Amino acid sequence: MAANLRIVIKDTEDTLFDGEGDRLSSFNEVGRFDVLPMHANFISMINKNLSIFKDNKIIKELPIEQAILKVKKDVVHIFVGIEFFALSDDLVEETAGGSKADVLKKKNQLMEDWRKTNEKRDKLKLLSLQDDLSGKKTYN
Repeated sequence: MAANLRIVIKDTEDTLFDGEGDRLSSFNEVGRFDVLPMHANFISMINKNLSIFKDNKIIKELPIEQAILKVKKDVVHIFVGIEFFALSDDLVEETAGGSKADVLKKKNQLMEDWRKTNEKRDKLKLLSLQDDLSGKKTYN
């Protein structure tokens, strides 16, 4: 049995974390869950927060509004901030109501939401860097 998981957390621009842990905890629509070595292949949307453990101690904790988690062969990939790219123009048109003005308004709203998500991501990167440098948790 593998003793550790390799955990990689990425956003659209950077790698936020690339390291090892012996357990990962997060939340999805069903509730809290853990990923341990030899976990079954698994894909899920996650939210709330993400905790990475090593030797029963939290080594990294990140607030996660929404991300995609993929587990395969003791490697965990977490993709933050990519849900916007998953929206097709057809989906935007269906949810906007159909007229060109409605579609344009919906796309502009999605872009504004994406900008706000990027601002939150940048703050998360700064807090994560502060944690790495200080060894302290700088956020709730």
